[in-house]
Amino acid sequence: GVKGPQSRYNNEPIPQNPNIRRFVFEYAQNYDEFLGTLIANGITASGVKTTMAAFDLHIVGSVVSYEGWKISPSLIQRILDWPVPSSVSEVRSFLGLAG
Repeated sequence: GVKGPQSRYNNEPIPQNPNIRRFVFEYAQNYDEFLGTLIANGITASGVKTTMAAFDLHIVGSVVSYEGWKISPSLIQRILDWPVPSSVSEVRSFLGLAG
């Protein structure tokens, strides 16, 4: 994926247009470079499955945001609610969930 800029620059605008924030402009440049790489290598991407910008993303039991990643609260709750395993198969099932 395309990572956002390392800083938000205190909402500093770009010199060419005071209505565009610098971090948004840098993100657009990074995204353009990413799309150019896809095209240059003949790779296609699904527009329906693409998220161009989001405050956070829920990915495989994690929540990823500008601040970093953390375990999804719903996954934590599923682990806490899991019944005590009584067989090897149930232990394996729990370990598959908990990672």
